Amino acid sequence: MRRVLAAFLVFAALAAGLIVGAYAAVLPQGDQAVFTVRTLAGDPAAAEGLELSPVRICDRYLVWDAAFPAAAPEQAGLSWNFYWCQYTEGHIAPRWLPLSIELDGGYAEPDRTHNNPLAQAVLDALSRGDTSAYRTDTNNILTLRMADYADTLPFEAAADTFTIGESQVVPSDSEVTDLFRAYFSIPTPDGLQMEITLHAAQDGTIPFLSFEPDDALTLSSPSLSNGSGLYFTLCAQGELAWELDPSQIPGGWGLYRFDGTDIETVWSLPEGERPANFWSDGEDFFFLSRDREGAYLYLLDPETFTQEGRLTLFPLDAAAPNPAFYLDGEEGFLAVASTGRLALLTRENGDWNPAFTADTSVQEEAGCPLYGYMDMADEWSGYLDWAFDGTRLAVTGAWEGGDCYAAVYDAGGLAWLGGYTSTFQNTYCDSDLPYMGSRFTTLGPADSSLCCPAAWTG
Repeated sequence: MRRVLAAFLVFAALAAGLIVGAYAAVLPQGDQAVFTVRTLAGDPAAAEGLELSPVRICDRYLVWDAAFPAAAPEQAGLSWNFYWCQYTEGHIAPRWLPLSIELDGGYAEPDRTHNNPLAQAVLDALSRGDTSAYRTDTNNILTLRMADYADTLPFEAAADTFTIGESQVVPSDSEVTDLFRAYFSIPTPDGLQMEITLHAAQDGTIPFLSFEPDDALTLSSPSLSNGSGLYFTLCAQGELAWELDPSQIPGGWGLYRFDGTDIETVWSLPEGERPANFWSDGEDFFFLSRDREGAYLYLLDPETFTQEGRLTLFPLDAAAPNPAFYLDGEEGFLAVASTGRLALLTRENGDWNPAFTADTSVQEEAGCPLYGYMDMADEWSGYLDWAFDGTRLAVTGAWEGGDCYAAVYDAGGLAWLGGYTSTFQNTYCDSDLPYMGSRFTTLGPADSSLCCPAAWTG
C-alpha cells in the first residue's frame, strides 16, 4: 500500500510539474512582456498620437492584449485571459466571395469522363495503351501545351447559393462551368502549359493522374451579391495575362451579372484596359482597372452601374501585378496599392478624391509587406490594420524581422516606419507540451496570432 501511495505521489508530482512546465512554456513572462521598437525609416515624431493594440493568440484560447503609443512601446500595458477567441477586435475577417473561377487542375481517373479537355486527352491515350509518348522522365511528369488540347481556356467555375428577390439560386457547378466557358470564350494562349503527373501502380498501370496549370496565368473572380444578381469580373494575373483576347466576350472586359441562368455584361472597360478588382460598401461602387502604363479607379452608380468618374491612381508597369485595395467606408478612405506604389483617396461630401500617392519600396524592402498581404485580401487581409486621421495614414502588419511593424504615410510619402519585437517573438506554445497536446499550437506572427490594430487618438 505504501509503495502504491508513493508511486501515486510521484506521478502526481510529475503531472503537476508538467502542467507548470506547460504554463511556463506559453507564459514565460505572464503580464510582464516587453515590447521594443526600432526605427527603420523616417522620424518617430510622425507617429505622435498613434496607438497600437497588438494581440497574441495561442490556439484561440490564450489571448494577450497590449496597448501602447507607437513610438513608446515601453509604456505597454498588458493583460491576458483564457477564452475562446474567434476574431480579435481590429482583426478583419475574410471576405468570402460567392463565385470562383480558376484554371482547371486536380485529379483524374482513367475510368471517368472529365470536363477538362487536356486531362481527357491524356486519359484517352492511356486507355489506348499509348503511355510511351507521355513518359518524359523517370518521375512520370510531363508538360503539355494547353492550346494543343483546348482552343479556349478550360477553366472551372463554381457559385455559392445566392438570392434574387425572395428566391434562392442554387447553381450547379457543372452547369455554371459550361455556361461561363461559353460566355467567356477566351482563346488559349500559345505559351500556356499544363503539368501532368502520372501516378503509376506497381503493376505498371496508371490508376490516376494529377494536373496543375502553369502559374504564368491565373484567374480570379471578385464578386458580390446584392439581391438582384451575382455581380463579378474576371481578373488575370501572370506573364500571359496580356495575351488573353477578350474580343469574343460580349462587351469585352468589364462588369458582369449572373442570375443563375444567364450572364450579361452590365458595364465595359475601354479597349486596352483589363479588370483588376472591384468592391462596394453598398453606398459606393469601385472598379479597379489597369493597362500597360497605369492603374485606374472607376466610380460607378451602385444601382445603374453607369460611370460617374475615372481617376488615375499611379503609373504601373505592364509586368507589375494587379493593384489591390482596402476600403473603409465608415472612415471615408480608400487605399490602393501595387508593388512599390500606394494611393490614398478620401471621401468628402459624398465625392471621392485623390489625397496623395507614395512610394512603398522602402517599406517592402525592410521586410514589412504591404501589397503582399493586400493581394491576398480575401484570406489574409486581417494581417493588416489601417487608420487615418485626415492627414496621416497608418498601416500595421507582420514584420519579417520581428513581431509587427507600423508605417505612417502623409502627403510627403513615408514619414516613419517602425519594427516591433517582443518577448512573445520566441514564445511558441506548441513546444514540448505533451500534456496539453494539439490544443496549444502556435499560430505565430506570420499566421496572424500577433495582429496589431492601430488607432489615432485625440
